[in-house]
Amino acid sequence: MNTMKRLLFGLLLLVACSSEEEGTAVLPAEADDQIRSESFGVEFVFSDSARLTTKLFADRVVEKAEREKEDDRPETVFYFPDGVRMEFYSKRSGAVTSTIRSDYGTFWQDEGLAELKGDVVLTNRNGEKLQTEQLFWSEDQDKIYTDQFVKVQTADKIITAEKGLVSNTEFTNYEFTEVTGIFEVDPNLVE
Repeated sequence: MNTMKRLLFGLLLLVACSSEEEGTAVLPAEADDQIRSESFGVEFVFSDSARLTTKLFADRVVEKAEREKEDDRPETVFYFPDGVRMEFYSKRSGAVTSTIRSDYGTFWQDEGLAELKGDVVLTNRNGEKLQTEQLFWSEDQDKIYTDQFVKVQTADKIITAEKGLVSNTEFTNYEFTEVTGIFEVDPNLVE
């Protein structure tokens, strides 16, 4: 993650954690000495070359400093135990291209990697929908992926894959692993 992104990310977190009156509480150190803060109603903003790329919304965020295995230096990890919602934006037009929601998630700041789990639903601007139980987002690679079972619903098909998929964040260019079924559907019956 480049310096501009880290600075913006840090400033947003600082604002989100500014006071207890704004819905923020700090957990006592004796509860878990890795916990730095707990925040409520947080919005993370990600950009590339000063262009908005992604927004992440969470009702509750727990920030921890966890030790990395290789050099034992702390890495900032954000946990979203009460669900997470993400919006991806077009770098050209600035419009929302896709959204994701999940029951909970984790974001490793140093790696620029998010893991979304539990009833994960991604919808693109064309109305195509992906459903799975686990999905990863790589900020640096601008892609989403999973090795879990997925179901994709388009205007006229439902496609299932046992071993997941890889896609751009707009969810317009995706590739399945081990497709298990393609079912034609009547577009008038699709929600």
